[in-house]
Amino acid sequence: MKLLNKSLVFVLLGMLVFAACKKDDAISPNPNNPGGNNNPPDTTNTQYLTMKPWKVRKTRMLENGTTDTVNVTITGQENFRLTFMADGTGVAIGTILGGGSFTWAFGSNETQVILTKSGAPTTYKYTKTSLQGATPNVPIAIIDENGNTRQIIATMFEEFERLP
Repeated sequence: MKLLNKSLVFVLLGMLVFAACKKDDAISPNPNNPGGNNNPPDTTNTQYLTMKPWKVRKTRMLENGTTDTVNVTITGQENFRLTFMADGTGVAIGTILGGGSFTWAFGSNETQVILTKSGAPTTYKYTKTSLQGATPNVPIAIIDENGNTRQIIATMFEEFERLP
């Protein structure tokens, strides 16, 4: 009977020890992430901007400051892309900026993205899902329904969305 009592005491003591022990919270190796893996840091605007290329969603043009044309179709616009790199550089395919490389920086508390190509800055309104910009004094060849071409100077508006 004493053996049974001793065994019961050891079992109860063991259960008490295991119940009282609690695993310590993991110490995060990243001081900017105090919550460890259960509380990752928020995604930054730079990460949102650079995680995927951006494609043109719609365009519009303001000719001579008066004629507003919504959803102007520009040949090849379905392929227009902006790709941003975390180092402040990027690549344009098509777009009003033309093709090639550019530099970029955030402006106005990260609500704007300023793209600079060939020394000329273009400011885009930035949200995590869209970029909206206007480029003034763009020479554009307009082809009417009869095939006649005329040259105009217009302000072009572009709106981009991040690819999924």
